[in-house]
Amino acid sequence: MVIPHHKVAVLCQFIFVGEINEMFVSVSLRADTDALEVRVKQMGPNTTGVNGLALKKSETQVMRHGDRLEILLGQYIYKVEFEPPPSVEEIRTEGNEKKRKLDEDDTVNKKVCCELLKKDAVLDVSEPTREGEWETIDNGKLLIYTAKHVVAQSKIAAYDLDGTIITTQSGHVFPKDCNDWKIRFSEVPGKLKQMHNDGYKIVFITNQAGISRGSVNLEDFKAKVVRIVDKLGVPVQTFISSGKGIYRKPAPGMWNALVGRKNGGIPVDITESFYCGDAAAREANWAPKKKKDFSSSDRLMALNLGLKFCTPEEHFLQQRPAPFKLPDFNPSTLNSNIPLCEPPDTKLISDAKEVVVLVGSPGSGKTFFASTYLVPEGYHHVNRDTLGSWQKCISALEAALTAGKSVVIDNTNPDRESRQRYINAARKHGVSCRCFVLKTSMQHAKHNNKFREYTDDSHEPISDMVINIYKKKYAEPSQDEGFIAVVKINFIPKFNDHALEELYKMYLLENLALRNKLCVKNSLTVKEKINMLLKFDLTCPALPFLEVEMVSSSTAAPFMGHNHKPSFTSSYDLRKEVPTNTASSEPVLTCLDLFAVSTVAVAPLSLLRSHIKNRNVRVVPFRMTEKTERVWIKFCQKVGKTCKEAYDMIKMAFREDSVSLTQGFEWFHSFEEG
Repeated sequence: MVIPHHKVAVLCQFIFVGEINEMFVSVSLRADTDALEVRVKQMGPNTTGVNGLALKKSETQVMRHGDRLEILLGQYIYKVEFEPPPSVEEIRTEGNEKKRKLDEDDTVNKKVCCELLKKDAVLDVSEPTREGEWETIDNGKLLIYTAKHVVAQSKIAAYDLDGTIITTQSGHVFPKDCNDWKIRFSEVPGKLKQMHNDGYKIVFITNQAGISRGSVNLEDFKAKVVRIVDKLGVPVQTFISSGKGIYRKPAPGMWNALVGRKNGGIPVDITESFYCGDAAAREANWAPKKKKDFSSSDRLMALNLGLKFCTPEEHFLQQRPAPFKLPDFNPSTLNSNIPLCEPPDTKLISDAKEVVVLVGSPGSGKTFFASTYLVPEGYHHVNRDTLGSWQKCISALEAALTAGKSVVIDNTNPDRESRQRYINAARKHGVSCRCFVLKTSMQHAKHNNKFREYTDDSHEPISDMVINIYKKKYAEPSQDEGFIAVVKINFIPKFNDHALEELYKMYLLENLALRNKLCVKNSLTVKEKINMLLKFDLTCPALPFLEVEMVSSSTAAPFMGHNHKPSFTSSYDLRKEVPTNTASSEPVLTCLDLFAVSTVAVAPLSLLRSHIKNRNVRVVPFRMTEKTERVWIKFCQKVGKTCKEAYDMIKMAFREDSVSLTQGFEWFHSFEEG
């Protein structure tokens, strides 16, 4: 579309319609070829964008050559181009103003422009924001706060928020409320001002899953961010991931939103930018008496993006880099030059009718393998996720064999019992059976599940718990079961989309092995323990369903931390001792303590077995009381589940190495009976 000099053009559904009533139009444009600028004004109710930043209704924004107009923010993009195109004739530094003239030779000096942008020269195609503004992206999964006076730059100084810029005023691990914060180091404001003066754009990138869970009030948190930025005294753009998904670190979603939509069209120079965060994969005692980092997500995100990384101590306090340990599984180093099958000379497709039973955890690549290699060769695909039960799988198998087709059974099939059903059905039809075992490691499978969660909305997310349960049940297949051959299959991903391949080769898991070694201090309050475990996406296996009774010579009084006289203390280390009632010296154990131990493995449950067996403590099925009902309701609210959903989740979660709730009760009762 061509906009005449000093004439108003109106865009409505992408058609230049001339002068029409304002109530029907979206955007008005007025070009000034002398000043080489276009003034854009949002006239309709829908949000218009310029270079990724939202306009306000009836507000005028100046656009220049190369700027992007988004009729709807992020959509229907137009690019401003003057003919002939301008070149940089003069850069006027006073007042940070710009002056552009037409090139007499009718060509644009692209090299000069690129060099100026790289060096963060005063030429700035992004207008500073006049007022702070909030934006909501992707149905609230990403929140962006752009403070006033933020200016796009090619150099980005990016920081995590909690544990990096701020810490709690109370000294607790997690804030009590949105007022419980303080600047972590006295050096922080000065350092940020220095970076700003050196031409960096200051950006905060923070995970805040509590918003989506409902444990953090959105409006309170927004007010907190504004107060933090105001206290620091520098313009900051803040990106907030409110839940799970592609925006949550270490995934690149927030950074991609920054460079693709929220930097005024100015390319980001990765070599001059950096990221600073405290989730840095440092081991215990990386400094004297320092704990292991709770996560590795900050360092992993920087690795994913090729950004320089530093910790808060290194950046603000000039400390030496601390040792750290990266996850054993590195998706960027996956080797695709390996044979698909082991042994390598295996004939993948049988000449005769057969049944192939796949064995592999969720995310191991079973469906990908079946649909890529077997289904195109005529194998009938049988999948329990689709059919709903193993009985229906048997029926589908027999129907396909009767029709003369080979069949591939695409289920996890971890144990002999689950596999034997299909072997027997194959024998019934006089057909041989082979077993194909996916060699995908547990961490690789979890990575695959996370990738699928990010890229395929049709798949329900699979929790790590399900993979752990598979591992517990797994029994190595052998020919003794009735297979004519057991073949190992290497998972070799294939991509038709380069962007998807790039994402796949990034670290997508936050903590990996670090998560399983999280320690919960028993001196924390009930609320703090729940918040800590929810922070790490760990479900509560025992909290509402088990209670512990203190066994005495007289009565066994229900004990859930209430209605018990005399008073007691529970500040102790479960790895070393069982707590005792301070008045009577009788051993006691709260449901929450059991829940913390069994969930995060502060101590193995085997430590508790001896105490239970020796009648020091006794665990019994849960009996609802007024107080425990309140705890249960709060728990459901925190995890965002209905009572039924939370019950089902906890049934799956209660485990020592993933045993079921029923097995747990049987185990406890066996000590009572014996």
